[in-house]
Amino acid sequence: MKILVSKPDALGDQILAVGFVQALRRQWPEARIVWHVRAGMETIASVVEGAAVFRLNDRAAPAAEAARLWAETAASIVIVPCAINPFGNWEPSLVDHYAWWGEFLAGTAWDLAIAPVVNRTGLSDFTVTASHATRRVAFKTNVACQPMIEAVFSNLPGKKPDFTDEIASSLDGSEWSHYTAMLAAIAPSETLRAPLLHVAPHATAAADNLLGTTTERLVLLAPGVGENTQRAWPIAEFIRAAAELRARDYDVRWIQGPHDAAYFAQMPETEIRARLAIEANRFDVLAAVFRGAALVLCNDTAYVHLAASLDTPAVAIFGAGQKDRFVPRFGRVRVVQGDPVCRGCQWQCAFARHVCIQDVPYATVWSNVEAQLAHGETAHERCALPLPLAPAMGQPSAEIERVRDWYQQELFRLRWDGWARLQIINDVLVRLQDRDQRLAELARERDTLSAALREKETAPAAPAVQPSLPKLSVIIPMGRPERADGTLQSLIRQTLRPPSWEVVVVGVGASTLLPRYPELPVVPVDLQANVLPPRTRAEGVARATGEWYVFVDDDIQLAPDFFEMLARAFAVTPTTSSAAHLQVGAIGVRLPGGRGTYFERLTDISNFWSQQSSIRAVPHTIWFLYSATIVVRAEAYRRSGGFNVNLPNGEDVDLTQRIKAAGYILAYEPSLVAYHFHGRDSMFRMWRYFWRNGNAAQYFFAQLGGVCCYSVRTVLKRTWGDLQMNRRFQKTQGVRLGSRVPWILLNYLIVESSLEWHYQEYLWQSKQFKELPARTASDRRTAQAFTALQQGRKLQAVGHYALAMLQNVADPVRR
Repeated sequence: MKILVSKPDALGDQILAVGFVQALRRQWPEARIVWHVRAGMETIASVVEGAAVFRLNDRAAPAAEAARLWAETAASIVIVPCAINPFGNWEPSLVDHYAWWGEFLAGTAWDLAIAPVVNRTGLSDFTVTASHATRRVAFKTNVACQPMIEAVFSNLPGKKPDFTDEIASSLDGSEWSHYTAMLAAIAPSETLRAPLLHVAPHATAAADNLLGTTTERLVLLAPGVGENTQRAWPIAEFIRAAAELRARDYDVRWIQGPHDAAYFAQMPETEIRARLAIEANRFDVLAAVFRGAALVLCNDTAYVHLAASLDTPAVAIFGAGQKDRFVPRFGRVRVVQGDPVCRGCQWQCAFARHVCIQDVPYATVWSNVEAQLAHGETAHERCALPLPLAPAMGQPSAEIERVRDWYQQELFRLRWDGWARLQIINDVLVRLQDRDQRLAELARERDTLSAALREKETAPAAPAVQPSLPKLSVIIPMGRPERADGTLQSLIRQTLRPPSWEVVVVGVGASTLLPRYPELPVVPVDLQANVLPPRTRAEGVARATGEWYVFVDDDIQLAPDFFEMLARAFAVTPTTSSAAHLQVGAIGVRLPGGRGTYFERLTDISNFWSQQSSIRAVPHTIWFLYSATIVVRAEAYRRSGGFNVNLPNGEDVDLTQRIKAAGYILAYEPSLVAYHFHGRDSMFRMWRYFWRNGNAAQYFFAQLGGVCCYSVRTVLKRTWGDLQMNRRFQKTQGVRLGSRVPWILLNYLIVESSLEWHYQEYLWQSKQFKELPARTASDRRTAQAFTALQQGRKLQAVGHYALAMLQNVADPVRR
């Protein structure tokens, strides 16, 4: 049996989850339990007996990682940290991370998947849903649900959380009672017990070494709460308690967490000397230190749950943000909690300071400290202290309670749901990197809309045109089966399915995709080995039967409305005219980068610049198209001769130019959007890509038909010409390249330099310098240089070649 538990929460939540996971282990002793946590929380494994950590390689294929999970780990409890932070801002790159995570989960046949998260998050909901487990269990949603669930679920076909069981929960109920209710639904014969933490001997030795001495009078003060110091009892009060404890001959030590630096900066140097620095990944050492303490004094943090689990006496100061939901129900813990009228706000405080914890009286805390030190065997207790927000308010009344409840509900909706939408809107706005471009687009949209409204007011109503599609052959050249998953998933998500279509997947292992995508009309074309992209596409065409070919690379994800927009384009474009010169032979699509990173955008503007605009170009002005995604008339493909299967790249430009020469026109339809996850999202990857573009030099320079040396003049002139061509195009779109010009210029310099270099490599390796004509003095000198090199006269070859490059300065630019 394989069980998945998704708990991407803080460390204190993981300690509580230990008891729940151990109960599952008792219920199903032979089961393998995978415990999903947020990155950094895997340190909990060090105190859970029988647990191991599996670290993901998110650069590997998801299916391969899923197989490695079970092949390399034999532990009964496997803790898997995931880099996705459910509480972070929504970034474009998260789309890829979620897609990878979903494919990884789908690589295992799960029997049971559980999300024991009361304030449900997009990550936990997604994890359980994407597991496709036989039984999927979560708590029912509530107003404190975490943000961005809708954005997260755009990666799944159903686009919503999908559970077989939902357990009732309450923001007022204790977390322990929530676990009890969930366990009762899953394993009714099992009882929830306090977490059993295991402290290994080596951790105890490390703790003893850290303390420097062993004492029965050790008191630990843990005042930190992370970065939000308002949720903490004042540091001055902790220091006051430390002084009184030392006066009673206790050994006082301070525990500083990994995010408590700002809090500890307020402490005097005398106290800093008593601080214990424990590495964030050594939770077992922290547990060993806690186990030997006479008392722990802390806030509402993981420290109180650690002390409770180890049965170490503790006093914890709680605020009222979540009432008593996280008060431990086991162990020897005394909780002192502020209880103002606004309790239960989920820490969405409406006031300048958190009175519920910062105004907790020192005398009450100290009396509980004394009681614990005198009678440490006392079971868990809670002391709630009414704290008026202002003296004039007095004690809570029924009217104040009613207003509070209404206010909190509204606050939840504003802070969570509203915030999520603002994050998504902000993500969209960030993609609009050029302000002038956006303003120009808005102006054009406004004018177009105004004209359409005027025309609608004066024109008689016309019958609606129902979008329709001819038979399509979607051809996907595939490098590896797992690479095509994103592309195939985007086909599943289409709002309009073609009435007659086929999905021809070409590559090594193509047949393995058939059982994984039964909802698609997949036609696999298996290859024995990977070949050049144009040859892969040509193999797909040989099996295609459609009237139109839709070539889609395996690093592309089509927008959900792609086929719907294609049907509309067919309805208004002269694609079926009997006159060949009016027929559209190929339709290009808009190719924005999938991640939205800076260097990815630079790559797109430098290389795919003609297919980035949201403006429809006049067909007769288009002289080539890119084929990362392209729609090609089958007849036009055949008449033009199809792809040149020997081209290592640039086959799309070559094909579409020949389609145009065959009497067809080329169209660019910006409403057809294909997100290009080409991976050139760093400076090095971008530059490597432009250098590799030069490996087709022998084909690009075929019209030259002669010997020539490396031409610096050609490199510089063509680099400048490429930039000017791009700038002229962008100007017609109302776009200014601005600060991106130096980057684009450098990209063009790299590709032109590479073309020259690869042509020289071709001349030498093919020995064509002997056969091709040499028309100028520079060309003849170049042939002499290659001949000398072939004969082993390297020094003479260098001299001839250097002279040829100098002579070339006076030659015309021929490439």
